Amino acid sequence: MTVEVAGTETRPVAVTVMLAETPTRPPILGAIPGGVSTVADPGRSLSPSFAVAEVGYQEAVEALDADLGGLTNGAGTQLPGTATATVSADSLAAGEREPADLSVEIDDEPDLAGESTRFTGQFTCSGDEASVTATVSVLVLDTGIEGARLVDADRAVTATRATVGELPEEEPPGEVIDVYEVNVGSDNEEATASVRLPEPLGDTGLSAFWLADGSYERADYLGGTEGSTVEVPTGEHDLVVVEFPGPPPLPGFDDPPQDLDGDGRFEDIDGDGEFDIFDVQALFNNLDSDAVQNHPEAFNFSENDPEEVDILDVQALFDRLTNRDE
Repeated sequence: MTVEVAGTETRPVAVTVMLAETPTRPPILGAIPGGVSTVADPGRSLSPSFAVAEVGYQEAVEALDADLGGLTNGAGTQLPGTATATVSADSLAAGEREPADLSVEIDDEPDLAGESTRFTGQFTCSGDEASVTATVSVLVLDTGIEGARLVDADRAVTATRATVGELPEEEPPGEVIDVYEVNVGSDNEEATASVRLPEPLGDTGLSAFWLADGSYERADYLGGTEGSTVEVPTGEHDLVVVEFPGPPPLPGFDDPPQDLDGDGRFEDIDGDGEFDIFDVQALFNNLDSDAVQNHPEAFNFSENDPEEVDILDVQALFDRLTNRDE
């Protein structure tokens, strides 16, 4: 090499040049996400989402194959059903991703009395020069009740069960339709599971109540398409589904409205056995609720439009109250 500097002489300078060969990195497989946790119940198949990817970005992976190892609970019992895994491609180019199909189907009547209903195993995807594993966890609802579903659960939940219960001795708040024993097992007392009942709750006239220490407490449930889903805390619980002769309890109230004078209008809106100003307020605050709008004949105090409950019915209820007190 020759170096020339302005105003000085030109002369050669010795330079050492080193060349290095970068070795090719073998392919690396990754699983996305690194683990899957899902819920399942008898007679229903599900397909959790998964993907595998070549994350070395230099070499392809050939001869891909996937396997879902035997899912077992803490007692070593096998999953009561089938679990399989497949990959949609035979190979992966460098940096490429492909979905992995997991399929889990639970037997119609699993026999898991006294055991954990959470099952874990390993998803494995391997090729010629690379492999990856990921944990798969399935929480099963142990039930023989047709239509019962496990919608969701905290990771700390180790067991969920739902069985038909016995008719309670305590006087229920309505006509008993069904009684269930619902159990959620966990070492974390704050863990919960969401269980969908066979009966549609809400505007159908059906409501669910927890029975504990001889008293009933209305169970909160989700609306929309999940209208019969109740959140169940850790422990053993009695859940009673009842039907009311008239409209169900309005939002925020445990007791259904009552017709105190037998005229077909349910003036005791909050269901406490008395007709007072609080009933007028309850109707006004819940005027647009399903419990009111789906039972217009019960709240048609204005006797105008029997198909819709509106502010005129609230005014008529107030007039009825004031005229009674005069």
